[in-house]
Amino acid sequence: MKIRLIIFCISLCAALVAAQGIGYKNAGMGFQLGLVVTDNDGPHFPYWHYDGRNDDIDFGFNFGVHGFINFRVGAIGEAQYRPNIDTWFGFENDGVYDHVIVEIGLNFFDTRYYPPIPQHIAVRPYVGFAPAIIIDIYHWEEDGTSNDDTDTEAEIGGNIYCGADFRISQKTCFFLETRGKFGDWDVFKFMGGMSFVIW
Repeated sequence: MKIRLIIFCISLCAALVAAQGIGYKNAGMGFQLGLVVTDNDGPHFPYWHYDGRNDDIDFGFNFGVHGFINFRVGAIGEAQYRPNIDTWFGFENDGVYDHVIVEIGLNFFDTRYYPPIPQHIAVRPYVGFAPAIIIDIYHWEEDGTSNDDTDTEAEIGGNIYCGADFRISQKTCFFLETRGKFGDWDVFKFMGGMSFVIW
């Protein structure tokens, strides 16, 4: 159901863009940092179902890099293609085991939509959504022993997000964003970062 909704939304946006016409504006790159909060269902370590221990990691920290290409989309505003790689990690000790997770989001299809607002306004809100490739790396160690193991899983998920750019200069902006990632389990990211126009 989630994948069908994402495909429908992408198709609708593509149809609107085709109807309005599109033109290149500028491009660049930047970085982001933030806090990650997980839902009540995960992430669960694949090893832990047998002893009933609480292996949930409730929060973590993320960082990443992005590129972007901005386009003018007729009278309906602007669109931004924003491929990025975003990584977050979390840690928990349940009294016996250390649990560590590293999740890598390959967000090669991220797209933002900016509604039309006067150019002299320095704040530009946006919304967006896209499918993503998610790689989860789980690692655990038993306290006081040499017992440890690592497992890696990959899945197709989705991102939905909203935020705002705050223009500092013609080539630099700061942004704040709230992002939800949906897949086998969900996470919510609260992040900020910088973007720099280069081309």
